[in-house]
Amino acid sequence: CVGVILGHLLVTDEAERLTRFLVDHGFRRATARIERHREENEDILVRVVIDAGPRMRLTRVTLVGPAEENGRELNPLIRTIPSSWLKARYAEDDALEADRERIISWYRARGFLSAKATVDVHEDPERERAGVTFRIEEGLHTRVGAVRVEGNHAFDTTTLLAQFELPTGSSYVEGRFRAAR
Repeated sequence: CVGVILGHLLVTDEAERLTRFLVDHGFRRATARIERHREENEDILVRVVIDAGPRMRLTRVTLVGPAEENGRELNPLIRTIPSSWLKARYAEDDALEADRERIISWYRARGFLSAKATVDVHEDPERERAGVTFRIEEGLHTRVGAVRVEGNHAFDTTTLLAQFELPTGSSYVEGRFRAAR
């Protein structure tokens, strides 16, 4: 019984992995399942059944929100690009997630600590095309209000503050603070 359950879990895992592979290669509606049939000689016949659906060629990548103003700086960060006449490209979930994370990091590096980005894939199955929209919300711009030094007995506070590059009113960026420590 344990072998049957483990075998079922392994087969289910393989079907999910195959489905993910197909989705990541442009078959956004793909499904895969694995059927097992016992043959007369007790061997197991494994049949992989795939319903790939249409492959969605990526025709458009759009930035919406404040990113439209920052497109010149953001576009080089986005690795998901539309198809050209010579090369077909597809909306791959892993690549879209990596692009989304790069967009958020770009905003956070500029003091927008609560920045959010979502990815929408718009499919046109009849034409076998898809478009991608990155929707960005900057959130509030976080600035350094004041820097206080506590527990200092060895050095003058002004001397210690000179070691930090966190002037009052500047954009608060977590990485810059860590680098100053």
